Amino acid sequence: AYLEAVLERLSSGVISLNYEQRLRTANPAFAQIMGLPLNELLGKTLAQLQNDYPTLVPLCTAIQSYFATHAQDWREEITLFGAAGRKILICCATQLSFGQGEQEGYVIVCEDVTTLIHAQRDAAWSEVARRLAHEIKNPLTPIQLSAERLRQKYLRKLPEKNVETLDRMTHT
Repeated sequence: AYLEAVLERLSSGVISLNYEQRLRTANPAFAQIMGLPLNELLGKTLAQLQNDYPTLVPLCTAIQSYFATHAQDWREEITLFGAAGRKILICCATQLSFGQGEQEGYVIVCEDVTTLIHAQRDAAWSEVARRLAHEIKNPLTPIQLSAERLRQKYLRKLPEKNVETLDRMTHT
């Protein structure tokens, strides 16, 4: 009961699979991240999940490949495409060992990092815009200073009719 209460309150999605690649447990956050009803996921194999929910194919394929290699631990960024758009997940897994002679499974934790990735991308574009604005502004300063020097140098030497033209040309 304690472990179930902890899993229910996590914002990360947590699932466990048995050696048959059957989904044994899943917390509500996993269903929410995937945008699927929790009760429809439990008890299904990865193959069934792929058939029933095409958006889960990248996740199921990654899990199956790690099952095949018998990797102890793994971590991978997985992108899912569904009705709600693109979701970027960081998935970490570790192999479960239940004792001598018992078959193994995996526990997998999925974190939706889509918002974080978008925020990083927006920050990067803001930095590009800031630097570009600086580069555009930078050459204008020496040009403006040169125009002011020309104005000061020739203002007193020009006939009165040309002073207004020089003023207009150097103050824009």
